[in-house]
Amino acid sequence: LTGCRFSEGANLTIDKLDIGNGRATLINTKNKENRIIFFDGPIKDFLEKLIKNRSTDDLVFTNSKDTKIASGVFNDDLKRRAKFAEITKNIHIHTLRHTFATVMYRATRDINAVSKFLGHKDIRVTSETYVHLVDDELEMISKKHPLMRRYQDKKERLCEALETMRRLDFRTEDGFNYQESMQNNTLMIKISY
Repeated sequence: LTGCRFSEGANLTIDKLDIGNGRATLINTKNKENRIIFFDGPIKDFLEKLIKNRSTDDLVFTNSKDTKIASGVFNDDLKRRAKFAEITKNIHIHTLRHTFATVMYRATRDINAVSKFLGHKDIRVTSETYVHLVDDELEMISKKHPLMRRYQDKKERLCEALETMRRLDFRTEDGFNYQESMQNNTLMIKISY
């Protein structure tokens, strides 16, 4: 949800949370720089309940003994849950961070923003480690070049417009009515609130 490293979340103290504004300040990060992460939705309510009546210098996330969560224990639990959910991919703590980065990049195509969210000092680390573009994505991106666009199939252009609208995610956001249809040579998108 935030792209932070496990250690950053495990070391997060209550005084570094600003639930009302949906942000947390990570300190003592891997690159020795403080960083702000953002959150919204049901996690705000969850965090509010989680920290209720606790001291501001307490850790936000603790184990059943109210002590710091060990990465190995968390990782083992994550693997058990993945197996129970019949996920066959080898899951580990860092998979969550990797998925966050990949999904954010695919939604925004902004490698600089993804790099900042992840707290990388060098953008090459983000690009080489987290952004895995498959050939069809690269082909789609190449067609966005102004000299190539005019040769792109018109139906492909409509599909591209539809995908752009879908990335904005009006379909799942509360308070929006989203309708789409594509028939013959016509793309219809209606968004209201």
